[in-house]
Amino acid sequence: REYSLPFQNTGKIIVATDPAEEETLRSYLALGKENGCEGLRPLSREEVADLEPRVKCVSGLHVPSTGIL
Repeated sequence: REYSLPFQNTGKIIVATDPAEEETLRSYLALGKENGCEGLRPLSREEVADLEPRVKCVSGLHVPSTGIL
């Protein structure tokens, strides 16, 4: 916005496809909060399925502040 660049805020869901990857999601959550990324939230398998029915995973992390330029 500061430089009037066109962008679209799309958000992102990062998923763990097996239980071993859930620790990585927790570390992403901690790092994001540490770096001031707002709105991060863990998602259950069911919450991911509600948002993206074709995605099969054990859990997810919603990152609402990502987008494209």
